[in-house]
Amino acid sequence: MLIFLATFLRTFVFHILHLSPLLLILLGGIILLALSIGRREKWSRVDSLYYAFITATTVGYGDIHPTQKRSKIGAIAIAFLGLLVTGIVVASAVNSVSKAYAKKFEFRATAAQARTGEAR
Repeated sequence: MLIFLATFLRTFVFHILHLSPLLLILLGGIILLALSIGRREKWSRVDSLYYAFITATTVGYGDIHPTQKRSKIGAIAIAFLGLLVTGIVVASAVNSVSKAYAKKFEFRATAAQARTGEAR
């Protein structure tokens, strides 16, 4: 279990660090769109960032929503960028789990070979 966890964390952090420029650009786009929508809708900055988080994660409580046409188009863009961020993070996690399982089974096979070699 420890080998799996260590391999997963190492691989996941490696992927996220290497993808961080792309993730930062996407997150920056989400924030800028949210602030633009908030200014147009006359929301506070906190409400604008809250709206961005809720929309980007596709939760959509509905307590804050845009009323103007341009703001609604921006909301679609925020949701799309949020899906991209989520997809990148999930893909990195799935790849990390796959590599961790491969490492775990490789370790088990090596240990089994060592035990059979010692028994001979």
